[in-house]
Amino acid sequence: MRTALQFTLLGICAAVIAAGVLFWSAKRKALAASCAATLSSCSLAAQIHANDNGERYAASLLVMSNELSTPKILVCPAQREEKLWTNDWSQVTTSNVSYEFLASGKPATNLLEPLFRCPFHCFTVLASGRVHDATGKRVPNPKFPNE
Repeated sequence: MRTALQFTLLGICAAVIAAGVLFWSAKRKALAASCAATLSSCSLAAQIHANDNGERYAASLLVMSNELSTPKILVCPAQREEKLWTNDWSQVTTSNVSYEFLASGKPATNLLEPLFRCPFHCFTVLASGRVHDATGKRVPNPKFPNE
C-alpha cells in the first residue's frame, strides 16, 4: 500500500519532469523563431548589397560585411554556444558561421531565389525574405506574424 508521502513525491517528480519538457520545448521553438528572423535579416542585407552593386549578390559574406553589421548575425541562435563567433570580420571563416550563402555572385532578379540556409534547422530564406522549412512550408516570422 502506498503512503501519502509516496504519492506526493511521485507527483512532485512528475511535475518537475513536465516543467522541464515544457521549458525545453519552448526554448527550442524560440530559438527556431529567432533563427527565422535572423535569416530574414540576412536576406535583407543581401538585397541591399545587390541594389547597390548592379543587381548582383555579393561574391562572399565578407563582401557584404557593411550590410550585415556584425558577424554574429551569421551564427544561428541555437548554435551560439557551439560556434566560436567573433565580432571581427577578418576572423570569419566557414567554420565559425552557421548559415550557408547560396546566392554567391548570382544576379538578383528572382525573389524566389534561395539566399541563405540554416543546416541546423533546415530553414532556407528566399530573396523575398520568406523563410521555409525542409518541406517547403513557410516559417512565420515573429516580427511580422500577419505577413
